[in-house]
Amino acid sequence: MSRDINVSVISEAVRQKQVQSVAQRIDSRCRLLQRWLAEGVPIGQWVPQSLTEARLWDDPMLGIMRIASPNEFTQKHVIHGSRVKQIASLLTNIRKKYGMEKGLRGSSKERAAVPDASFDRAEVDRQLVAAVSQWHAERAAHLHEKSRAQAAEARERNYLAESDMKDRVISELRRELAGRRGLRVMK
Repeated sequence: MSRDINVSVISEAVRQKQVQSVAQRIDSRCRLLQRWLAEGVPIGQWVPQSLTEARLWDDPMLGIMRIASPNEFTQKHVIHGSRVKQIASLLTNIRKKYGMEKGLRGSSKERAAVPDASFDRAEVDRQLVAAVSQWHAERAAHLHEKSRAQAAEARERNYLAESDMKDRVISELRRELAGRRGLRVMK
């Protein structure tokens, strides 16, 4: 009996540790965003662009767990509304402070990338021309090899057909020779 009580107490403690309340999940978002606002967003780290993205945000490495209920994560919610407003404000301030535009999509590395001031459009054009030229050369070589292979297959079919025809003629001539008296087929 006492063992059953100990098991139930332990399992309840484990369950409570695993399950975070919505308030705890909102607080963990607030603490992380406040730290990022003060210290900077780590390179390559994804930053939510909207409250919906902030609600669905799930990153166990950062201690952020998804909030399933959209009804509890609103700015007008009786209990959590003020903290959700704080998250919205933090997201806006992070975007402003670190030059992150709202609505950017792509990988986290693409969003965190800063445009290079030494971008050379002419060099990019030269590389593009070289890549296109290489593609055309490879395509031409491939088509040439393909046509050679098709021609070889056609020659092989012709040789086989010609060989079959000669085999038929030889067998016909052997039958004719076998029918004549005094002549024998030599092998």
